[in-house]
Formats: sequence, structure tokens, C-alpha cells
Amino acid sequence: MTLGVACGDDDGTTTPDAGTATPDTGVTDPDMGVKEDMGTGPITAPTTFNFQSRFTAGESSVAYSGQVKRHLLIENIKKYLGGLTDQTFMNPQTGDVVSALRFFYEFTTAGGDPGDEIGFAPPGMLPATQTLWMDLGSLSDLKEKFPEFDANFTGNVVGYGDGSLTPEGALLDMFAKVEGLVLDRFNGNVPLDPSGAAITSVYVAADGVDYQQLIQKYLLGAVPYSQGTDDYLDDDTMGKGLLSANDAASDGRPYTPLEHVWDEGFGYFGAARNFADYTDDEIAQKGGRPEWQGAHDTDASGSIDLLSEHVFGHAQNAAKRDRGSSADAMTDFTADGFQAFIDGRTLIVNAGGNLDATQLAELQGFRDAAVGAWEKAIAATVVHYINDTLQDMGKFGTMEYGFLDHAKHWSEMKGFALSLQFNPNHALISAADLQSILTAMGDAPVLPNADNAAIEAYRTALNGAKATMQTAYGFDARNMGDAMGLGGW
Repeated sequence: MTLGVACGDDDGTTTPDAGTATPDTGVTDPDMGVKEDMGTGPITAPTTFNFQSRFTAGESSVAYSGQVKRHLLIENIKKYLGGLTDQTFMNPQTGDVVSALRFFYEFTTAGGDPGDEIGFAPPGMLPATQTLWMDLGSLSDLKEKFPEFDANFTGNVVGYGDGSLTPEGALLDMFAKVEGLVLDRFNGNVPLDPSGAAITSVYVAADGVDYQQLIQKYLLGAVPYSQGTDDYLDDDTMGKGLLSANDAASDGRPYTPLEHVWDEGFGYFGAARNFADYTDDEIAQKGGRPEWQGAHDTDASGSIDLLSEHVFGHAQNAAKRDRGSSADAMTDFTADGFQAFIDGRTLIVNAGGNLDATQLAELQGFRDAAVGAWEKAIAATVVHYINDTLQDMGKFGTMEYGFLDHAKHWSEMKGFALSLQFNPNHALISAADLQSILTAMGDAPVLPNADNAAIEAYRTALNGAKATMQTAYGFDARNMGDAMGLGGW
């Protein structure tokens, strides 16, 4: 990440920013390096995503707890799937596993309690500031924000099954597939890998689909990416998204409707407020300062504030791709996206009221830059996992081949690729190109017990998908890898 400088909630609650300036001074805060505007005039773009309210003295105008809660619900589903063993259910019945997974998906109506523990530990040694759901405000769930219920997405999911399922239908089908694996194992039908060995991970099927990875990556597209790009940052409905009002506080809150929707889009991207203070290695938890591994106690409170000090989801993957790009063709999805979010929010503040046509066009440009970097980071991640899958195929017939690794890599590839369809209005890739990529990937990987013709045909198909992505996104050839998946992302 190189910026050249140190770099809303749905329930309406607000929480103070970590390390914002002292309310009555507007001076630079020593922790965050934020020069707070007190609502008296134009501000310069800050180096962190912190903005003072134009209406309530001493209060932050940034709030997006609903977005953080949904990141955490997705983490809970991944954690639950990863913890499944043959002893999780003593006598599993039809519906038990699906019900357990739907608990997180339909949290507000499925029995979630504000006093329940969040069950999430930040990386590193420090605990989370928020330990109970009530610490993040009122309850949220994933279902209410699924594409067919709260975005512009229409039709069925492309690239999953026979194409007859809605976004929710595809998710519930994945849940059912996991339940089928649990019931089969309980009945003594433990699936076998291509070598004939029993598969040890409950969530991995014999055809090589890792449902923990597929479900998590699909959810990251169907909620954060869909909501951020196709709802909060869209501009096709008066009074919503970028066409929201900016001339008065929203129902007595410290922000305007436009400020809030922009912040909610940022919240779904998943960056910490001081994202540019991290290196890519630190965001990816692959090196750097020990106390900056994916989260940092910036306000020195002794805990990690999940609302401001933690990196989630797509923001983390953006850093992984940046650090994996060629030294001769480096990408900076992290900085490109974060700076666009900062610049857009600064424009909204400085407009001081409803945007005129020129200001709206400028804001749309910042939106396009933020969403474009976000989409490219996802696309680069698809390329990364195509390469991993090709490398796994190159190990067929050797002691180096690992079935569970292969299943993991293919499922991450497929899940991230499915995500790209949830930005229908502003996507850089065409629907036809995306459909061809998803068709090439198929419904499961080709395994080492396939015949040589099938293996070579699938390798060719994956390389074709990679080439389509390179053309669609203008990716440098030095980041794409060779036909065996070597030398790229």
C-alpha cells in the first residue's frame, strides 16, 4: 500500500471513532493523525477514514456497525463449518445442520440474542473491545441484505448448479449439501478421496468441493460486495445511494443520509479506519510489525475495536494480491480503493448540502475508483486461485499432491468468481465473459482419477478463463502466471 502518506450502521446507532480529535479544538490527534473539521469550512482529505459531524459538536459522523456485524456473522458461519466433526451431532436428523447454519444467516429472527457472545477473536494477543452482540448495537442478519431482497440484483445465480436458483436458493443448497455430508458420515458412508482414503474434513465432498470455503467466499460476494456496490454506492434510485440527501442530519443523527450510505459502503469493503498505516504484509498477516497483524490497537485502549481497528474480508484480500503482484508490475488495490473512499467522503463533507450535477459526477468518479479497485482485487484473487488449482493439478500422481488443498483452492476460486456477478450496474467485466469463466470452472474440480483427456481439457479451460480475466481487467501478463499456474498471483 503506497499512498505517499501515513495513511452506518443499519440500526442507526453510532460509536465514537478511535482516536479522533479533541472535540473543542479540531487539532491533529496524536494517535490517528486526523485533522478534524468542526463544521466551519472545507476540509482537506484526511489520511484516515475519520470525519467530524457537521451537526453535533465533538461527535464523529462515521458509523457502520451493521456492516461490521455482517462481517462477523460470515466469520461465525466459517468458524462453525470449520468446527464440524463426526461428533458435533450425536444423532443428526434432516434439517439439523441447515438449521444450525441458518441461525447465523437469519440471526435476528432465528433466535440470536443481544446478550450472546460474538465468538470472534481478533488476530494477535489483544481481545476485542466488543464481546457481545449488544456491544455493536441492535441485531442484524445476512438474509435481510441478500441480493434479491435488498439490492438491484434480479434473476438467478449464474455459474452455480443448473442456473435455476436465486442467490438465497444457492446458499441454502450449499447448506443442504453440508447437511448431506454430515448425514452420510453418520450413516457410515464416509466419502473417500481419489486415493481411496477417508476424507477427514466433514465439509469436503468426494467431488472436491470444500463447502466451508465456497460458502464463505460466496457470502462475501452476496452481502458485503453486493450491498457495497449495488446498493449503498449505486446511483439509480432517487433518495438512495449516491442520490441521497446531504443537506440535513438524518433523523437527528450526526450525519447526513449521503454521508451515511457512503460510510456503509466503506464498512462493507472491510478496511480499518487507518488502513494506509498498515503495510500489505501486515494486512495479510504475513510479516511486519507484530502488533499490526490484521488489526491494531490504535487508540491504545488495550483491545481491538471491531468497528474501527480491524481489517475484514475484501480489504484483506486486496492486500494479499498487492503483496503477491510482480515487482515489475505492482498493483495497489488497497491504496486505490482506500484513497477513493477518503476522497469521496471529503467531497460529501465539503459540498455542505445537496450535490449539484458537477459534484455528483465527481462523486461518481470516486465511487467508480473505489468499486473498481474492489472488483479488481476480487478478480485478481480469482486468478490467484486458478493458479493454485493449476499447480495442484500439476502435482497429480506425485507425493506432493494434497486433495484437501486442491478442494480448498478450487472452492475459493469458484466462490470468489461467483461474487463478481453481484455488482451488475458497475462491473468492469461483462456478464457474458463472467458466464464463460464460471462455465469453464464447472461445478467441481477435475481430480487425479480422471482420464488424461479430461485433465488436459480442464487445464485448458482454466487457462482460457484466466485469459478472459486478463483481457477484461487489463491485468499485466507478469501477474497472470503460466499455463501450470506458476509465476503469477
